[in-house]
Amino acid sequence: IALAAVDQSKEPDGFRGMKWGEDRKNIYHLVFNSKEEGNGISDYYKDNEKNKIGSASLDYILYGFKNDKFCRVFIATRFKGNLDKIAQTLKEAYGEPSFERATSISWNFSNVRIFFHSGFGVLYEYKPTLNEAENSTNNTQEQEVNKKKEAIKGVEDL
Repeated sequence: IALAAVDQSKEPDGFRGMKWGEDRKNIYHLVFNSKEEGNGISDYYKDNEKNKIGSASLDYILYGFKNDKFCRVFIATRFKGNLDKIAQTLKEAYGEPSFERATSISWNFSNVRIFFHSGFGVLYEYKPTLNEAENSTNNTQEQEVNKKKEAIKGVEDL
């Protein structure tokens, strides 16, 4: 196991011209694929997608949006030769990873986490948008608790 600090200057500000946190309605050629019930992320693919990274062929790329803000990319490929090429490309682009094992590599930048696994592909996550959504959920739950407390206190006036 190797642990290292990543070079923050290599943190990506988006993917293929789309900026992290960008509003979905400003991005063209997206086609709805699915919505994950647990986390509320809606996944889209591009109808004009180049399914390659360098010479590595991809099965597909999904773009995730939370509250219509761009926050995730999932790149899938099953062919081992393609995965090896993608791992090398990621190392070239982002430098020394935070963590590396035989089957997985990750880069943990200030705002973006990139996770590569030799069994499925690559996941990019934009932490501020994901955390913003989690904080929004927590704030809503906190508001509900406060309403309940106020109602219980109000019962005394009945």
